[in-house]
Amino acid sequence: HSGYVNMEHLINPPESLESKFDFFYLKAIYYIAKHGFTTLKSSVVSGTYHHPKGLFFGGQELQQSHILLKEFLRTQFDIEKMDEVGILDVHTGLGPSGFDSIVINNGTNADIGRQCFSGKELEYANHLTTFEKSNKAMSGYDKVIGLVPVGLAKQVFSSPTTKSYSITQEFGTVPSVIVFKAMRAENAMYQYDRSNRSRHAKDLRDVFYLEDDTKWKSQVIDRGQMVFNQLWEHLSSPA
Repeated sequence: HSGYVNMEHLINPPESLESKFDFFYLKAIYYIAKHGFTTLKSSVVSGTYHHPKGLFFGGQELQQSHILLKEFLRTQFDIEKMDEVGILDVHTGLGPSGFDSIVINNGTNADIGRQCFSGKELEYANHLTTFEKSNKAMSGYDKVIGLVPVGLAKQVFSSPTTKSYSITQEFGTVPSVIVFKAMRAENAMYQYDRSNRSRHAKDLRDVFYLEDDTKWKSQVIDRGQMVFNQLWEHLSSPA
């Protein structure tokens, strides 16, 4: 992604951040003013396959977690006999705190995913989106390749007779620029100063999981159950 290369200096600090002034916010303001926030966000989340120490490096091979997950699904389920499959991928970190964006991952076949919410469009209207026509929380993801639910639908549940409903539910936590700050700092410490990484690892966890915010936790549980039950209801209903 050319944007990633253009913003390399901001995305990937070339050294430990433990004992130096990083001036992150000044740098971020400069890049946002020059390129726009959505361009910055798109550049970061699109990742890199050229910088092994870079944030969101795509790697050289399929990682063990994905190998194990695909093996589990193939050995535990009679995949060839499945008519419909629902894949619900739950994330945190983007959007207003506690608000969930429901992303239909089917791309040009987004109408397939929207069938899960047929008849309840008004109830979910402010939450439903796609990466191609995203809301503010999911802006910048239209060029991302390699989403896990889409990969599972294509590589595991790939029978032409199987209809896959691939949905991502993204819960907001803190402002995106703070999430980005924590991610880049933790990655820099992992790459250049692992002995001092623990504090930055905690900061990273704290932007994705609001441990002391009971309201946020309740919203995640309530809305998570609501969307899961809606997907289950659709899959359980007669064709």
